[in-house]
Amino acid sequence: MTEKAGINLSDQLELVQRDARTLLNNTGSLLLYISEDSIVYYHVDTAVSDKLVVGQGPYVKPLVQHYQFNHDFELLVLSQDEARLFSVGLNHFEEITENDWPISLTDALGEEKVGGELTHGTYGSRGTAAEQTYHGHNETSQEKEIDRENFFRYVDTHLVENHGNQPSPGLVLFALTENQAAFRGISKYQGLLEQGIEASGAQLSDLDIAEAAKAFAKESANRQEVDVLERFKETGPEFRIDNHLEDLANVAHEGRIDEVVISSDLTQEGSISTDGRFDGESGNFVKQIIHRVIDSSGKVYILSPDKLGEDVQISARLRY
Repeated sequence: MTEKAGINLSDQLELVQRDARTLLNNTGSLLLYISEDSIVYYHVDTAVSDKLVVGQGPYVKPLVQHYQFNHDFELLVLSQDEARLFSVGLNHFEEITENDWPISLTDALGEEKVGGELTHGTYGSRGTAAEQTYHGHNETSQEKEIDRENFFRYVDTHLVENHGNQPSPGLVLFALTENQAAFRGISKYQGLLEQGIEASGAQLSDLDIAEAAKAFAKESANRQEVDVLERFKETGPEFRIDNHLEDLANVAHEGRIDEVVISSDLTQEGSISTDGRFDGESGNFVKQIIHRVIDSSGKVYILSPDKLGEDVQISARLRY
């Protein structure tokens, strides 16, 4: 999202025309919000129709569709000897290289590393009294386990100290199954999400890691959508209103809507009056109810008609 403020409307339009190549040089769709004193534009992944909407207050339905499910997270790509951190979103995949990231085993443990220490000794050659010097590594599986645990503790402490322990967005762990279990067993980082990606980042390119992260984000969004639909399914009729515009206008006016799901193809003329009634003569009812729910700290979801079923175009779950 980018904003230009404090300029008049004609200057704003000139800026849009001047920056047309930059604005359009992006996958997905472009949204422009222009008022008398500011211009804001968004690049979104969801498809939008080519149209101009004029009125009081922004037309935020496309933004709701884009941001309704959380796609942003940090990705910790962890192996036994390296930890890398990435910022992941719908439109970006970027490695974090500040605050001492990435972290190697040697960086973390230094001389405290147990495995890999050299051992020295002598032995007599067969058939001769002469002594021969030998050297080797004493890195046993037990020592590797100690190094791994110490390294993972270091990484976890680094997360807590440098990223805070109530972070947003959450942290997704990208690691082999055994490393997932080992890290989760010692981690005190509260931002660590329950769902992770079980794979070896050490054997994949950054492009492969990015593709796996994108697939995870899509899967996560699908899970969130299923959870929303399950909540509505399990809500009794006394705390749920389907399609009844008069009742929806009233509870929206009173700030009683906790969540509302709206069919993506719903267009409904009408408005919410100052006393909470549905006025069907003019206005954009969908736009108004979205703003009312957001203003009262409720959640809005725009879902495809096939997800809601044939009989439901708009449904609200009530707080009380």
